[in-house]
Amino acid sequence: MKLMDFDLYKRFLAEVEEAEYIHLQGWGEPLLHPRLVEMAASAKKIANVGITTNGTLLREEVTRALVEIPIDILAVTFAGARAETHNRYREGNDFNVVFRNVEYLLRIRRGKPEVVAIYMLLGDNYRELPGFVRMAARLGVDRVKVSNLNYLFNTEGASLKAFSDTWEKPREVERAIVEAQQIAREVGVGFVTDNIAPFELAECPETPTKAVFITVDGDVCPCVYLGLPWPEIPRLFNIRLFKIPRTCWGNLKMESLRKVLNSEKAREFRSRFEYRKYNMDVGAIGEPPDVCKTCYRLFGV
Repeated sequence: MKLMDFDLYKRFLAEVEEAEYIHLQGWGEPLLHPRLVEMAASAKKIANVGITTNGTLLREEVTRALVEIPIDILAVTFAGARAETHNRYREGNDFNVVFRNVEYLLRIRRGKPEVVAIYMLLGDNYRELPGFVRMAARLGVDRVKVSNLNYLFNTEGASLKAFSDTWEKPREVERAIVEAQQIAREVGVGFVTDNIAPFELAECPETPTKAVFITVDGDVCPCVYLGLPWPEIPRLFNIRLFKIPRTCWGNLKMESLRKVLNSEKAREFRSRFEYRKYNMDVGAIGEPPDVCKTCYRLFGV
């Protein structure tokens, strides 16, 4: 496990005074960083701040500190509405512990943070989604976000997904989502979901025209999916395995963020999506970057 050096983090903050939002999470658990609270407090002086956590380390002292800052968004991930289901996929991440931690957070917060329950939609837990929305409402959660297992690198992982590789939505999964949406409206909980069948977007939900991903080593990448720590990123898409070159534009240890973002590589990447957004209405959508063509996020999944 690698953690971002605090001096590197301070260098990053010094360059993003005009940022609107900073999310302190990549592929790991942010609460493992011993200075996470300090990092969040420093970021909050500049922009709105959020974190995503599995909730295990959301203990009372840390929770109070995050509420005191206060951070703006705290998202907690779940893989089921029951302990049996959740624990099957989250080894070492006990459902009841996470539930109690979120319960405490909601009890002590003073307006902020907005608490989001992220539900990882899988092929054998989608039936629990309506019940999960009811549970979230009883807890006092503000919003439920339904997320797909959208980074796949082998057939074993692909066997767990709930979404379709074709344009036709899986009917049973769709029924569960429609029911969950209705319940959310009835109980007053926000509800957003990824697509469960691919539909090509002008720009993916990672918004590479407005956002970047900074790795623990300071690499500046278009998104978290292209910043994985391998020279070639394995990616399963439509039952085919692809090898995608890791795509980063520079490193904060070597040059300023402004210089990296104004590099030819970065500008060319963003321009592809700017063109697509501008021209989508007239049917001349244009090609996305090659490294994005086999990414489920381009299709809203």
